[in-house]
Amino acid sequence: MIWANRPAARAYFDDLLTDKRGGRIGFSPEISAELTRLRAHYETAMSDAHAVREWKQRVSKASDRAPSAPPKAND
Repeated sequence: MIWANRPAARAYFDDLLTDKRGGRIGFSPEISAELTRLRAHYETAMSDAHAVREWKQRVSKASDRAPSAPPKAND
């Protein structure tokens, strides 16, 4: 899935929003605006900082649910 591949997704958005062949009509203003909003959402949702925060939240929730380990016996 392209959404999970940041470089590929960015290239895809660039390809959609940039006329590289010249002389094309392109998307309507409404569709261009929506694609631009989607790209901005993608950059926010898939940013490194966001991913780190999300990972930390998942780890924290998992550790809250995990049973505590029994104490180790002294040798």
